[in-house]
Amino acid sequence: MRKNHIILLTIFLISVICLAETEPTKIKKTCQKACCAGSKEKPQPTQVAQILAKLRKGTDNLTSYQADIEYTIIQDPELLDSRTLRKGTLYYIREKGGSKLRINFRTVKYDDDAEQNDRQDFLFDGVWLTKVDYKLKTADLIQQQKADNPIDAFEYIGENFPLVGFSRTEQLEKDFEITLPQPITADPNSLIHLDMKVKKDSHYKDQYRHINFGIDKKTFLPAEMVTTSTDDNKYDIRLLNPKINKKIKNLVFKLETPAHFDKIRTPLK
Repeated sequence: MRKNHIILLTIFLISVICLAETEPTKIKKTCQKACCAGSKEKPQPTQVAQILAKLRKGTDNLTSYQADIEYTIIQDPELLDSRTLRKGTLYYIREKGGSKLRINFRTVKYDDDAEQNDRQDFLFDGVWLTKVDYKLKTADLIQQQKADNPIDAFEYIGENFPLVGFSRTEQLEKDFEITLPQPITADPNSLIHLDMKVKKDSHYKDQYRHINFGIDKKTFLPAEMVTTSTDDNKYDIRLLNPKINKKIKNLVFKLETPAHFDKIRTPLK
């Protein structure tokens, strides 16, 4: 009888030892499985990424756009603080054959002087840039692209004018360090502000340092941008009273130049 007790005790001790050796392994494997399962979950997009996705959707669906534009150039803000404010209208249309953009500036205001009439028209049709200055009585036609390789009008303007966010939206995070400097308010009329610092390898590194970028909550399109250039000048653009995907007459994109104006036509080299 005593011998049987010894045998049973020995078996029990062996079982305990085996259990002690195997349980940590099971626990470890269970934890590993749980960790692996967690690592397979896709990371949630940040708030900035969500905003940019909505901006991209808004610009991708754009077929026409019209807005009042206020464009202020601030030269040497720290010393001279010389300001030039131009007001006018921006028109854009995108069709199967390409896109066109026109800006009509009607007035100008220098510093504290009174606002005065000063008409300037700009038209880009994907190939040719036309600038008509009614004060100087000149018309400059400059070819920017080959006729068989037109570029989107907003993309071209973004390259040569501090108006970004209507094109290359998928590249914004590659070109800028983007943060949300303040929480988004519940006011539907307020803008979503993004702080955009130009990266060292950015497409815009030779043009700009920084952009304060404002997005309209109702349209999720650019509405305001204050840009600091590499020479520290500031460019303040505000787009007001936008009309989205509304019909724009083709006549708007036919720029008639008075016959007595001096015309200079510069083909692409």
